[in-house]
Formats: sequence, structure tokens, C-alpha cells
Amino acid sequence: MLHEKIDLLMNTLNAGSVDIARLTSSSPTAYSRLRSGSRVPQPGSPTIRRLVQGILLFAKETEQTAKLYTLVECDEHADPEQAVTKWLFSDRNEASGEDEQERMHQFGMRLDRLMQLCGYNNRRLSEDSETEYSYLSRMRRGRRLPQSGSASLRRICDTLYARAEETAQIGAVSELTGIPLTHLNASVLRDWLCGYSDEAGVTVIHRFLGHVGQMTQAAACMPALPQIPAPVIQPFYSGAEGLQQAVIRFLTEVPDGCTLLLYSDDPMDWMAGSFRMVWAALMQKALQRGVRIRIIHNIDRSLPEMVQGIESWMPLYLTGAISPFYSLHPCGERFRHTLFLCPDCAAVTGFTAAGAASGFHYVTDAAALAQLAESFEALISGCQPLLTVTGELPPPEGVTVRRYGNAQVWADAQSAVVSTLTDPVRSFRFLHPDMCKAFHALLSL
Repeated sequence: MLHEKIDLLMNTLNAGSVDIARLTSSSPTAYSRLRSGSRVPQPGSPTIRRLVQGILLFAKETEQTAKLYTLVECDEHADPEQAVTKWLFSDRNEASGEDEQERMHQFGMRLDRLMQLCGYNNRRLSEDSETEYSYLSRMRRGRRLPQSGSASLRRICDTLYARAEETAQIGAVSELTGIPLTHLNASVLRDWLCGYSDEAGVTVIHRFLGHVGQMTQAAACMPALPQIPAPVIQPFYSGAEGLQQAVIRFLTEVPDGCTLLLYSDDPMDWMAGSFRMVWAALMQKALQRGVRIRIIHNIDRSLPEMVQGIESWMPLYLTGAISPFYSLHPCGERFRHTLFLCPDCAAVTGFTAAGAASGFHYVTDAAALAQLAESFEALISGCQPLLTVTGELPPPEGVTVRRYGNAQVWADAQSAVVSTLTDPVRSFRFLHPDMCKAFHALLSL
């Protein structure tokens, strides 16, 4: 996502919004909004051009140009501004102009109907959700389409959902959206606004099923490093690069047969580029040493983003050594947290304000590790399993079973099951309500 890319870029250079604003004669607020995701401009917009120019000037001023070029993969013959811009938007979904216009129109219509139902005008919702008035107005008119995971959209949906409950209109919202009351919450409301339900959800699940039949071979094809990078030993690690170094040390030092407890709501851009291969290989080696993992996934996001995250972990799920969970409590917007813990060995912990440069402590003190383990158990007590992985799981009699490539799908009232039809046979039982709803929509076609 764009705001996470911008955040990674500025954290890597240790640049603040004030630094970029000074070099471009702009307001720091503009760059703070970019980092938070409340503004999502187009690649060729003046805002992006000024941001990129400011980043390049700051890198030159602080003698970090080489570091910047390495991050954005800019070679000596490339235009630096084009290289940085291309990198910022490199993971953006492709869409035609007509598709983009239609999505903005649909979003605006849905937002307008929801606001009218909840008794909101632009001014009142702008104030209650702390959203810029002109930006909200453009969204309502179908002139702007926010990112599904942006902070401003989360605030808008939280405010609308709370208002619907306060005015006893929650039943009417359920009727308007077609979402059962038992499944309705602010996060699902956000998916509905963005069109990530029903037909759009079916499209996402179709794409996912196209990969599942091949994933059973992925565990055997996991990348292997010819040489594990030497861990950097220090008590504190700064920024995305520092977290990479801390993770290398952590996964190298944990003992055989231990259980790792993992949670993070920090942006995942530290796993981008070549380090993703390093991480995958280190995880593979840890699992081969009998390490087991309990992880709380941060999936407070749209259905497409959730599926993308599941896909990245799927090869590791196949080992059966990972127990994934999701929290029933929404993620906050003020702070970011990371806890990678091996209770009898070490922990990597981070606690920073959103938008600030990130930092991570490496903890080995026994008393501190015990306290962190208690914190993790308290956190996981408010979680539910995201999915389970087993061997062959035959469908019960009477359910609809569909085949998609090398996988078959069926669903019951509480879950949806995807079973591979190639060796080794694996069955993935999905338990998250949004995933189950999307699979039910697919099977009903």
C-alpha cells in the first residue's frame, strides 16, 4: 500500500515530514497525511512529485543517496524521480480508467446512502470522524476513492457504525448492506463500502483457488540460503533494516523444538524485496529444527488484503507446525507494536507512535521474557483460530462441493474448507467470518 511504502522510505532515511516539507517549501501536514494513508494521490500528481523531489534532496543532503537507490532498485542509468515513483506504486492494483471511475461512483453512492440513513451531513461526519471536509465531500460525490486500509476510512466507518447503534438504525444498515446482524461490524462495513463483498469477494476467492493446487508443492520449493547472514548483535535495532537484522538474529538463536509467539501490527514492508527470500529460508530452517509457531495475524483489513497475507504464509501452513489466530479486537491507530518471542530464549519488541521512526529492543532477561509471555497469552485470549490445516477432510453428505483446478471447496455453517486434490493432500478449514461469507457466495453461484 502507498502509505506503507512512504512510511518505509522515510523510516529508512530517518526523514520526518518536517524535513521533506522544508526542502519542498510545503506544509508538513501534507506529508503526514500521506504517511497515515488519509490522502492517496495519483502517481503523476503534484503532491507525489514534491514528495519524491524532497526525498531525493534529503537523501543527498544526508549522504544517503546510495541507500535510497538500493531500496528502490534504481541503477545508474535510470531517472531517480521515475525510479522512486515507480517503486512507490509498484504493488498497486492495475485498473482501467473506466474501472476506477465506476469504483469511485459506487463508493460515493454507498457512502451517501449510509450517511443519510445515519442522519449525517458532510460537516457533522467530517467533525466526528476527524476527516478533512473537502476530502470527505469528494468521496461522497464519487470523485475520490480511499485505500481500503486507510486510517481516514477506518475512522469514517467506526463513526458511522457507532452512530447506527446509537440511533437504533443498525437493523436498517443490515438491510441496506445485505450483511447479517451477526456479521456486521465497522470492518465489514468498510469492505461493503469498497465493494469487497459478494461479487467482488467471489473474484478474490477465485484468484486464491487458482493458486491453492500449486501450493502443496511450495513447501518443498522453499528458498534455501547457501549461507545464513551473520547476525548483528546489539541491544537495539532501528527502522525496517534494523528489524530485518533483529529477525535474522532471533531466528538463528532460538533453540530446537521451541515454540515461538509472534504478533505485529507494524507495516510489513520490512519483508519486501530480497529479504522476503531470506525470511522464508530462515523460517524453513527453523521449522526443520522442530520449531513450532503460534501467530496472531494482523488482518484488520479488507478481504483482498487478508487473502494476500494468507497466500504468503500458505507454504508454511502446510508443515502443520503453525497455529494462526486473528484478534476479535480492532487494531489501534496511535501506536505500532511488535512482539516476536521465544519464552526461554529471546524476544524482539517494538513500541512506537504511528508515523514515527520505528525501533526494536532485543530482550534476553528472563524476568522480562516471562512478563512478555504473559502479555502474549493475554492478547491471544481474545483471539480465534484463523484456519486449521489437516490431511484429507471428506465433505459431509448433502453439502455442495465444487472443484476449481486442483482443489475442491465446500462449506458448512461455521467454516469453509479447501482441499487439494494432489499429493500431499491438505485441507484448509477457514474460520474467519469474512472468508466464510466469500466462499458461501462463490458456492451459491
